[in-house]
Amino acid sequence: MSDARVGKDRNSGAGARLITGLFLAPIIGCLVGSGLFVISNIAFESLATDSYTARQHELWYILGYVAIYSFQISIVIGVPVSFVFGLAIHVALERASISNLLAYAGAGAALGIIALELFLLSRGDGASFEYGIPVLGGLCGGLSALTFWFIRRPDRDALSAPPTP
Repeated sequence: MSDARVGKDRNSGAGARLITGLFLAPIIGCLVGSGLFVISNIAFESLATDSYTARQHELWYILGYVAIYSFQISIVIGVPVSFVFGLAIHVALERASISNLLAYAGAGAALGIIALELFLLSRGDGASFEYGIPVLGGLCGGLSALTFWFIRRPDRDALSAPPTP
């Protein structure tokens, strides 16, 4: 089998992986990030107040509520942001020949912080740099970018691309 054929097989389905990644990444990133954020807040609060047993029964209720709210937010905000700005970032990183996982995670975290703060500003809540909101935005955006990277795998495109003269 020729080298050109191997490269073509390796890159086939890239468009489908791109669309799938742009759609699923913000949903998965937001659900996982919000869940981790809530669990860490409850754990740190429990350590500070020594009231883990009192809050333990509330954890599942809180996580269920956060999962439903996170899913709604990711569909309304995350998916459109992913298709507009995430795609632009992906194209820019591809043109710069950057396929590094950390570059995608950093760009996603920055985009997550900006998107969440703009959402809060649009609701009239103001920019809230309290309660760890930037951490939540960065966590969800970074996890979304990691999810996108694992679905799309831009590092494999660099392996199959022919060398430039």
